[in-house]
Amino acid sequence: MSLESIPRLLADCRARGYAIGYFESWNLESLLGVIDAAEKTHSPILIGFNGEFLTHPQRIFPERIALYAALGKAAAASASIPCGLVFNECPLESAVYQAIQEGFSLVMLSDPAANPENFVEKVAALSRSAHAHGAAVEAELGELPSGESGFIDHRHSTLTDPVLAARFVAATGIDCLSVSVGNVHIMVEGRQELNFGLLQEIHRLTPIPLGLHGGSGISSS
Repeated sequence: MSLESIPRLLADCRARGYAIGYFESWNLESLLGVIDAAEKTHSPILIGFNGEFLTHPQRIFPERIALYAALGKAAAASASIPCGLVFNECPLESAVYQAIQEGFSLVMLSDPAANPENFVEKVAALSRSAHAHGAAVEAELGELPSGESGFIDHRHSTLTDPVLAARFVAATGIDCLSVSVGNVHIMVEGRQELNFGLLQEIHRLTPIPLGLHGGSGISSS
């Protein structure tokens, strides 16, 4: 199969009542492992790479985003299940635009410290460019706490406001809204319950699919 369009994948999720998982890869071996698992369960899947990692300023050499795009597209073409290719959580705007040009099917600009009005303008411009190239855009409203240190650090976290979320979606034209509803980024110990009441209210006010980052720490109950 070749890459599937993200709106088509998400529309099928909504119509048939299931969630689609994004599983980040770091090399060829982890990418193939993800696809092998998805094929065994006959599950559509989002594959991809972390934009923050690939563009980190402390890297000795700049990564070649085109090679990661080619790797992801080749892996999707060899898969027997539908795949979308994600360039995830990148703070470097130029790299996100390059990912669109290279054929990623969904991109995400991540800049929690950005001025809110400026961020809306950036995401709206990104959506226009992505849609012109057949790609989709995910953006986050609210900021997840971090669990990387072994405890949940709430110092810079904010829950997603449903009313602001509706305005943000309308102003930016994004295809998927990433929300903060109790989920924790890079949670290495324990499990965290979601605020389903808040999630339901966001869903009621926004017409697009919702994304949950921090999946490894979400309680299964």
